[in-house]
Amino acid sequence: KQWYQRRVRGGCLLRGVTTDKTVNARALAAETAFFSGADMRAALYNAQLVRTKAGAKSGLSQKGLLDAVQDTKPSLSVEDLQGFETVYNNFLTGTVSNVGYKTTLR
Repeated sequence: KQWYQRRVRGGCLLRGVTTDKTVNARALAAETAFFSGADMRAALYNAQLVRTKAGAKSGLSQKGLLDAVQDTKPSLSVEDLQGFETVYNNFLTGTVSNVGYKTTLR
C-alpha cells in the first residue's frame, strides 16, 4: 500500500500529464491505496478519455481523476497487496525467510 501511494505522491504516474491546480496527489493516493500501477494507469487513461470526449482544453481535474478512480476496480485483492507489501519490505530490510522453499504470495 505504501509504495503505491509513494508513486502517486511522488508524481510518477502524473508525470507528463497536464493537470489543473485542483489535483491533490495525496488525496489521490489515499483513494487508490489498493490499486496496482496498471489500475492507476487505467484510471488516468479513462479520466483523459472522458476529458477529451467532453472537449475540455484544460488539464485533468481532481474531480475527473476521482470519478475515474471510482469507475476503476482494483485488479488485486487486499490479501495480494499485503503479500506484495511483505515481499517489498523484506527486500528493503534484507530479510529473507524460507530460503530454499518455493515462495508464493498466497
